Amino acid sequence: MLQPDVLICCDPEQNKMGARVFGAPSFTAEVLSKSTKSKDRFLKLYKYKNAGVKEYWIIDPEERTVTVWIFDKDDNDKSKVYTFEDPVPVGISEGKCSIRFADADRMLSKAAGDSR
Repeated sequence: MLQPDVLICCDPEQNKMGARVFGAPSFTAEVLSKSTKSKDRFLKLYKYKNAGVKEYWIIDPEERTVTVWIFDKDDNDKSKVYTFEDPVPVGISEGKCSIRFADADRMLSKAAGDSR
């Protein structure tokens, strides 16, 4: 069992108990830290793919990048790396939604006293 930083379940039947998700979520995301970097990039990538997750994001605040993995049943997986300045399309939304990290990154940097 894994506990991602962010998950989205498109099937309401997966969350009957309220606190647990049964089955693979449609979308998962992990925010890298020094202590979890290797685990998130390799072990969780492998486990999420094999569990049936459709989309996995690896968010790297240090490099200011988002690596998006779209898993395919036929092993035609696709990955793409975006910067925080790029709008990042949410694959499970079929192009209807994208996330912009730039504004949040600037706000967090300003709060921390960084000059971004």
